[in-house]
Amino acid sequence: MTVREDHMRRVLAHQQRQQEKTVNAIVTTQEPAPADQALVAASPLDASPEAFSGALARRGANRKALMTWIRESLVPGTDYGRIHVVSKSKCPDGNQCTKAGHWSKDCLFKPGSEKIAGMLGVTPTFPTLHKYEDSALQGVELKQIILRCHMVDASGHIVADGIGGRSLETDYGDLNKALKMCAKSAMIDATLRMAGLSEVFTQDLDQMAVDGKLGDRDEKKDELHTGDGLVPCGKHKGKKWSEVFEDYLHWAVGSDKAPANLKDGCQKELDRRDFERNEAIDEGPIPFTPAEKGGQ
Repeated sequence: MTVREDHMRRVLAHQQRQQEKTVNAIVTTQEPAPADQALVAASPLDASPEAFSGALARRGANRKALMTWIRESLVPGTDYGRIHVVSKSKCPDGNQCTKAGHWSKDCLFKPGSEKIAGMLGVTPTFPTLHKYEDSALQGVELKQIILRCHMVDASGHIVADGIGGRSLETDYGDLNKALKMCAKSAMIDATLRMAGLSEVFTQDLDQMAVDGKLGDRDEKKDELHTGDGLVPCGKHKGKKWSEVFEDYLHWAVGSDKAPANLKDGCQKELDRRDFERNEAIDEGPIPFTPAEKGGQ
């Protein structure tokens, strides 16, 4: 066989292989997908009614089972509990108080968060923690700490995310304590998000009580004006403080041209508004109480 003949043989064999690949590709694209191959919807609402209804029923049953487990397994006073949020000057009974309005809704504590995470088979991880470790080793002065918590399942997938913040000033510069408190807040936040428990539990009120941030809430409220008083001077003279735009309040507080009584009034009005935004504690529906737990 000459060189030319061998070359032609190779060209023809290559063309035949290409034709076979083209035919196979056409047949593959024209063949219907297997009946048992499920189509993945871009949105849950794009799924078939049967699949969507089945998923809702399954998740509803699972959530009911989770709530039953929580009622039976979490220990009042250890895993969760209510926090007395009224100052001692207003309610000297403290933790012996019997007035329901003086207590928060149930607050999830760290042990309860750990139990729920363990039962659901997830592990809390803190992906931003190493940044603070590096900063501390490099001698960087830290004033604020913000940590993220990822709840990771056995396959390594992140199933929930939470965040916690802490000022080192609160802990008198104790970095170790601040990191632990911040990690606790982030983990509890992630747990509440993961299991959809915000309607049942709140968080961080236990630490606020320890930090002394709850006891003087009523005293601060008494010190603030009500908002019904009148602006003494300036472009809003004669208006109620509550009717003044917040941009103007901020401008007056930082202006060198504003009279002292106007600046003072604007600052008090800003404080009043900040307090009202942060004061409310959502009572929310509580599916069980310590008394019911004890009666089981």
